[in-house]
Amino acid sequence: MLDMHPEVARRRFPCIEQRRPVLHPRLRTQRLAPISDWARSLHRQYVIAAARSRHLPLPARERLAIEAIRASRLIAYTGGTTLIEQYGVTPKLLELEIAAALHVPYVLLPQSLGPFTSGLTRRRMRRVVDRAAVALVRDETSRQHLDDIGCSMENVRVIPDVVFTLAETDAAKRLRESERPVTGFRVVISARPLGQFGSADGATQARYNAAIRRLVIVLIERFGAKVTFLSTCQGLPGYWADDSQIACQIVEDLPPSVQQSVSVDRRMYEAGELQRRYAEYDLAVCTRLHAAILAVNAGTPVLPIAYEFKTHGVMGDQLGLSEFVCDISNISEEGLVSSAERLLGDYGAVTTRLASRLEDVVAEARQVGPLVAGALARMPAVGP
Repeated sequence: MLDMHPEVARRRFPCIEQRRPVLHPRLRTQRLAPISDWARSLHRQYVIAAARSRHLPLPARERLAIEAIRASRLIAYTGGTTLIEQYGVTPKLLELEIAAALHVPYVLLPQSLGPFTSGLTRRRMRRVVDRAAVALVRDETSRQHLDDIGCSMENVRVIPDVVFTLAETDAAKRLRESERPVTGFRVVISARPLGQFGSADGATQARYNAAIRRLVIVLIERFGAKVTFLSTCQGLPGYWADDSQIACQIVEDLPPSVQQSVSVDRRMYEAGELQRRYAEYDLAVCTRLHAAILAVNAGTPVLPIAYEFKTHGVMGDQLGLSEFVCDISNISEEGLVSSAERLLGDYGAVTTRLASRLEDVVAEARQVGPLVAGALARMPAVGP
């Protein structure tokens, strides 16, 4: 398995071989940017040629990486939200381009991607998608981004995030039977640092923090809630993000009278364990998309905060929560509190609708396996 943080992934999954991608050079300097772009392009073409011929010289690490691709029966690109230009797309395509050159089948598993503005990125993405056995995206916007660059749409399908397959068997039943408690109201919040999603001067992060703080105050003073901060990316030494840090900052700035009703759980939980924790709450306020999915999987309604279009597609379009999604670009104290008040005021209708949508989404997410198997079966056989 290739991962950008293999040392962290190796600690969590020691039974799986974890390696960092080594095939694309990182030649990034301001002074030599044009040369670096040219060098990366030349290197990419050379590596693909070397993969085909086996006779062109390559460093041992790169040759081993190519041979691992050659020996693979199937390559699965799991994504998430990696193929968007602000994260850098082109270094991530080389393994798939080599697989195509070696006639090794590959699939793009459900993910959000695009838009693509660079001419080179558009051409490379088009070739990668067109040669895939199947390209699965988890929202309609991503499908449109592929259509916009001229991809053949025959093997592109919109399929919900595979995390929905982890849904508890009684999640829909729990949602249908949910009533907002008069006392003992429990709220969990997944907050996160905004980084590249906010303004350079930190103004968006400040507005976001203020909105979360105001929401916490309203939930406690008006609805008698107990609030816990608990997210998906936390408690893992060496990982690039720790959401509990921003949670602690938000809590530190709350009035003392409110702080006694707030806690921050800084532990790291496995996905199933975290999902069961989310089942203990009556409402989840989630900025992390997978935190939102795990909460719904557990039978807990969600107030989503969108920092990328994927949240609108998954929580809005697929789960019917569009009217409650708060976008990070215009988040405000009044807007977030208003969304929460409307959701809580119509709590029973929201949870009933969410239950029906969840059943449909889970059933669709479980089609990933059959879709991949069917696509592979239709691919022409290739000799050694």
